Amino acid sequence: MADPSQSRNSFSAGQRWINLLNAFLGIAAVIALVAMTNYLSAHHFKRRSWSASSRIELTPQTIRILQSVTNQIDVIIFVDAKENADVYDWVSGLLKEYRNVNQRIRIRTVDYTVHPGDAAQILAKYQFSGLKKDFVLFDCAGRTRAVQAGSLVDLDMDDLMSGASKEIRKKAFNGEWWFTSAIFSVAYPTQSKVYFLTGHGEASPDNSVQDFDYGKFAELIKTEANVGWEKLSLQGTNDIPADCSLLIVARPYKATLDPSEIDRIDAYLRRNGRLFVLLNNTTLGPNSGIEKVLNKWGIGVANNVVIDPRNSPSHDETDIQVSTFNAEHPVMKPIVSENMTLHMLQPRAVGSLTRQAARPADAPPVQKLAFSGTNSQQKIRIDGKLELDPGMTSFPLIAAVEQGSIKNVSTGTRIVAAGDQYFLNNKMIDSAANRYFAGFAVNWLLDRPQVLLEGIGPRPIKSYKLLVTPGQSSRLQWVLVGGLPGGVLLLGGLVWLRRRS
Repeated sequence: MADPSQSRNSFSAGQRWINLLNAFLGIAAVIALVAMTNYLSAHHFKRRSWSASSRIELTPQTIRILQSVTNQIDVIIFVDAKENADVYDWVSGLLKEYRNVNQRIRIRTVDYTVHPGDAAQILAKYQFSGLKKDFVLFDCAGRTRAVQAGSLVDLDMDDLMSGASKEIRKKAFNGEWWFTSAIFSVAYPTQSKVYFLTGHGEASPDNSVQDFDYGKFAELIKTEANVGWEKLSLQGTNDIPADCSLLIVARPYKATLDPSEIDRIDAYLRRNGRLFVLLNNTTLGPNSGIEKVLNKWGIGVANNVVIDPRNSPSHDETDIQVSTFNAEHPVMKPIVSENMTLHMLQPRAVGSLTRQAARPADAPPVQKLAFSGTNSQQKIRIDGKLELDPGMTSFPLIAAVEQGSIKNVSTGTRIVAAGDQYFLNNKMIDSAANRYFAGFAVNWLLDRPQVLLEGIGPRPIKSYKLLVTPGQSSRLQWVLVGGLPGGVLLLGGLVWLRRRS
């Protein structure tokens, strides 16, 4: 009789081989399905955003531009990731979406507070004279474009201005517009130039030694905007070249512009041209004639000198520290976000034409960008002499105009006019935030056609605030500090007692 305690085989040898074969075929089938799924997904890539926030969801315009890029683009996020944690998260998340569309985009983060050595190497390599921290750099074959972090976020200052709160709230994120524009500009460079007008005693762009010339400003245009520059004379029959992407009129004071020159500049602007004017000081004599061009576009220039002794670094009437800006305009927004100031010298007031009858019917709205203090005064010319006006008020010192673009055709005219010919010269451009302003103004004036970025707008930032009373705060503290850990310990104790029993 067989011993029942002796173990017996549950399956025969043949049955075991059949089971092994079935297991092998099942595993092979799973591997084949995974491989086929990966193959199909690689050729039919589709991403869908499940987040309630749309800040990192790309528009079709951006996707089309990214898919057309064939060169490698290096992106460096140069930021204090701890101090600007929310902006850094938005920037890095958005750029990862860019990389998912085009693998030629390489992203590198450099926190200059954690890795100062790497930060110093980047600053030495790219030598952006006006940028030292908190920016996103795009590099394609040596063509670079930097976007200041302060430009990426729209600020809501209504509560601060009204006195309802001391908090400045972030209301919108503009990262996609700036990043797509930067990628397009470095990936598809144009053969355009910046021209400095000459022939009327203007400051020279090829002299970096003389205090009152513009050599450092011209170098900034070349290194930071990646655009070459030349000098241009409109005397005689010379016209503005077709490749002129920006005309700069800097401090004409020895001669006035001829009517024919004024007509050529105005015709250039009506062809969607770009103009940057640094006005001659009224103490030097009569107007240069460029004021007539500005008047045709609704910009008024006062024949005065603005003084603001209470906001004078030199504590006299010669200079002004400017700290009041239009925070909504792209040129001034990063300056406001960084709490920077401008340093100007004996500026003129520049704003809208005061007499509506003198304003052209087709002139676009004038945006005032910078203002003197509320206790400023003006010196006006009376009988050939400058006399102090006793009234006190705030004067606009910088103005801009943007003509609306025709949809799907072109970008409109853009003008920036500053009432000071000194603050961007070799001596003063490194004072306060003058260099920053110069870079922001030039980049705005040189911006890419809007038709490429049609529909890419700011993404709203939703913020939530929990208001609790001191008693509620105390109860919440006890719940979070004592209740939750205590509940976990109690549950663990009950499980332990259950197992012991």
